[in-house]
Amino acid sequence: MVLAFLENSMVYFPAPWTAFDDLQPDDALQDHFFTNADGNKLHALVHKTENAKGHLLYLHGNAGHIGHRAEILRHLATAHQFTVMGVDYRGYGKSEGQPNEEGLYQDGEAALLELAKISNIKTEDVVILGRSLGGSVASHLAKHHQPKALVLESTFTTMPDVAQTIYPFLPVKLLMQNKYPSIDNIKDYQGPVLISHGNRDEIVPYALGQELFAAANEPKEFITIRGGGHNDAYSADYARALQEFLRAL
Repeated sequence: MVLAFLENSMVYFPAPWTAFDDLQPDDALQDHFFTNADGNKLHALVHKTENAKGHLLYLHGNAGHIGHRAEILRHLATAHQFTVMGVDYRGYGKSEGQPNEEGLYQDGEAALLELAKISNIKTEDVVILGRSLGGSVASHLAKHHQPKALVLESTFTTMPDVAQTIYPFLPVKLLMQNKYPSIDNIKDYQGPVLISHGNRDEIVPYALGQELFAAANEPKEFITIRGGGHNDAYSADYARALQEFLRAL
């Protein structure tokens, strides 16, 4: 019990929502609330786009909250003419509950179903984009829902693989309860995949991103962010690749 608590405190870094994070009334992003399978209220930001060319669910990493990604959501919506939803997992921002692996899967699924419902589409019509930990949640959803496409940024093979690089002398693969087996899930996804990773990622080693890509089915594409770390893994090449990837769907 104590070990599980300590592990979770090193895996999840949620931030509370503050008044500073509130949206302006005229913001294209809007607050949206719904419930997960456990009955917890979840908070999302939604950018509805008129005559949208597609629909995208954005799943963020393990720290902060979705408000910190507001500019990313706006950019994804306007640059690609997509309706975009970004959700906060349980315990993050305004969302209720405490984060854990199974819970994040449930929250991701609830968000996918909610985006499909408010857009009057099927879950198979949604593009899922996940970053870091969010990429692992996205891989889980991809396996079980076979969405239109899967985009992963700075995502790992498994959580214990990441921990092993940080604590090489500890048996973390035996002790960790948070598994997040992205590499197993991605093998069962049959749609198009785009993966990007910084070759100087100091948290999730670049080699893990390459290994995850190798496990994915075709069609797939890998973009190396030259000089990119974990939190600055973006480039003009990736922007062009994402544009072309989404346009081809």
